[in-house]
Amino acid sequence: MTKREEEKAREKEILRKMLEESNKANNEDGGGDSNDDDARRVHFKAKPVPDHVRKPLFRNMLREQPSRYNIGPMMAKLQRANSVPNFKSGDNDDDLFRARPFPHHIFTDFAYEQIKENQRYRDVRKALRQKTLLKQAKYPPRMEQEGLRIQSAKASVGFFQ
Repeated sequence: MTKREEEKAREKEILRKMLEESNKANNEDGGGDSNDDDARRVHFKAKPVPDHVRKPLFRNMLREQPSRYNIGPMMAKLQRANSVPNFKSGDNDDDLFRARPFPHHIFTDFAYEQIKENQRYRDVRKALRQKTLLKQAKYPPRMEQEGLRIQSAKASVGFFQ
């Protein structure tokens, strides 16, 4: 425990003893039934909001001097109007933005056709690989014996032709 914590603990102990003594004195004087909890409670009372906060000062200022508070929005509109070029008027043809034509000769469908062709070739190779693996596949030993037994049973009965 640090020195600061020890001092705080001592102060709390002193305050607790003082509260107990005051409670005992109140009880002996007939001050009423007050518990330790009541003595430890601290009653918080907020200060009321001052009256000047509720006064509509800004509204009054707007009412008294409307031109002063309309200057800001008016200036913003003027700045916006001056900064954006007017494309509707036909006088400034030189100032208009004109994009260069799209170079179709550079971007063709050749790459897309090649991708589709590679995908088709890949699908054909996968199908061939599946067929060869299926032909080479063998059953596990127990399943193979069971299949042979069923075939021989069918052959003896005459179902296998």
